[in-house]
Amino acid sequence: MVAILRLRILFLAMITAVGVTTVPAVALAASTVTYGVSGFEYAATQTVGSFAGAAVATDDLGTWQATVVHGPLPVIPGGTTPVTGGAFSLNGRTRDLAGAIDGGTISLVTTTSCGKQTYSVAGHLTLAPSSTGDATFGMLLTHYRLSLLGRCITYGATVRGIVTFRLSA
Repeated sequence: MVAILRLRILFLAMITAVGVTTVPAVALAASTVTYGVSGFEYAATQTVGSFAGAAVATDDLGTWQATVVHGPLPVIPGGTTPVTGGAFSLNGRTRDLAGAIDGGTISLVTTTSCGKQTYSVAGHLTLAPSSTGDATFGMLLTHYRLSLLGRCITYGATVRGIVTFRLSA
């Protein structure tokens, strides 16, 4: 009888030890979530663009906002410019995420003399202050332009793409 009691105590101790060492490992495991995003550019200078729109993931939906700091936009297809900074925030029903954009590139994909321009925007951001982890993003930015009094004027811009977050606990 004493031997069975000792086996039960040993068994319970082993389960407790496994539980204590497994729970932190699970808690520290990173999770990944991808949002489809779309929106518009609501303010721009030659080296800064500000965007807002909607974001949808399989378990969440919300709004997002970003300010992207970059070099002068390329004018020849295939040309690139660096993304040098900025900020991104997402206000979702399931999660709120924010961080600093810390690198990337913008490439001119297509253009017309004074019509639609399409840019590929790719980059990285580091989450802070309340979340830990990082994210990568890939967007298609479209500028809509027209000729007015001999000048080519951008009158609107849309953006769509994905943001993939790698979240750490």
